[in-house]
Amino acid sequence: MSKDKIDYGNGIIAGVIAQCLTLPLDFVKVQQQKIATGQQVEVVRGHPILREAISKAGFPGVFKGIEAVVARAVVNQAMRGNIYCSVIIGLSEKDRYHSVPMAKKSFYSGITAASVAIACNPLDLALIRLQSRNYLPPESMPFYSNILGSVGHIAKEEGFGRLFRGAYANALKNFFFAFTVMSTFDQVREFYARILGDISFIREASIMTAAMVGGFFAMPFDNIKTKMQTELPSNGNTYYYKGIIDTFSKSSGREGFFGLYVGNWSMWARNSFSMIMITYLVEYLRGMSQH
Repeated sequence: MSKDKIDYGNGIIAGVIAQCLTLPLDFVKVQQQKIATGQQVEVVRGHPILREAISKAGFPGVFKGIEAVVARAVVNQAMRGNIYCSVIIGLSEKDRYHSVPMAKKSFYSGITAASVAIACNPLDLALIRLQSRNYLPPESMPFYSNILGSVGHIAKEEGFGRLFRGAYANALKNFFFAFTVMSTFDQVREFYARILGDISFIREASIMTAAMVGGFFAMPFDNIKTKMQTELPSNGNTYYYKGIIDTFSKSSGREGFFGLYVGNWSMWARNSFSMIMITYLVEYLRGMSQH
């Protein structure tokens, strides 16, 4: 088996493990965003949410929808490996005398991430309905017990096209996060190296800082996505939130602009831990495959 195929497989395995292990942080983020909806709340702490969820449903309760996370992680790594790498290799072969500029790499990384978001939106929608199940009307709860059942119910009751509700917000969130992380990571790493010298945790600190910057630009779109995807249609199959601009206007008007950043620390923690885990797991799996 070629080295590229091995690295490709290692990336998928690492992505699945990291996304699954950090799923409880995503669960907490969604709960924080739901609690803050419609009111101005400065802080919604995550520890009580996690503790209450575990006490009610047990530890597996915060991993509900993990099958969607696995499928999404596989698609994510597969599409990134095919689309992004193909584009960058094509650009490199087009101009062999110059390396691909970081701005182009960041842009195509963002485009790839946005494409993944749109392709996986039905899974994201079903996952977020499962995670916010306790906020749904009692008569709707039985339909949201697993991912396949949730996808089928949404397609039947709301229409197949509604499986892509919130897809544009999802795509913009992924684009800005991927673009910002890739474009800032090297600069942050060089800055820390100048300030701190050659210390062992520069890479981890750089990942966490880049994730924080990326989250600053991505978080409002994530909050908008959550509001659009957790909402069930009212009579006549209509929605209160009718699009990105409408949701932004209504949310910032009722909750204040910084209400769009509720759940920011949970999102930052998940992204940071996930990227660090993927980095270490890929290195470990690569080392294992060489023996």
